[in-house]
Amino acid sequence: MKPELEALLLEVPSPPISKLYGSLLEAYSTGVSPKRNKLIQDAEVRNHMVHRPEAEEISIPEVRTYVDHVEAAIYDLIKRLMPDDPTVTKIHRSVTLQSDSHERKPKKLKNGTYTAQFLC
Repeated sequence: MKPELEALLLEVPSPPISKLYGSLLEAYSTGVSPKRNKLIQDAEVRNHMVHRPEAEEISIPEVRTYVDHVEAAIYDLIKRLMPDDPTVTKIHRSVTLQSDSHERKPKKLKNGTYTAQFLC
């Protein structure tokens, strides 16, 4: 970790996902995360679940897809920090392929809740 970023990363509350994996990542690396849009969608569903749990239903495959997207975004960041590490490259490739195999399309229902349909 860069010493000049340590306090910022460890002491300040996290910015919104859209900024963290978008403009901030772009400012400190080679561009926005390829998982940015999926993470934004996942965060919206997550927020509805946290604030209205009785209105939200989520299946095990939906949870797995969310975890896959987060994992892929984390390994994308690690790959940017350690581009020449062969182990990181191998894991990054594997995680990215796994995440890309679960395409979720959340659908907002009339009552404000979400459902998800999978293509896998």
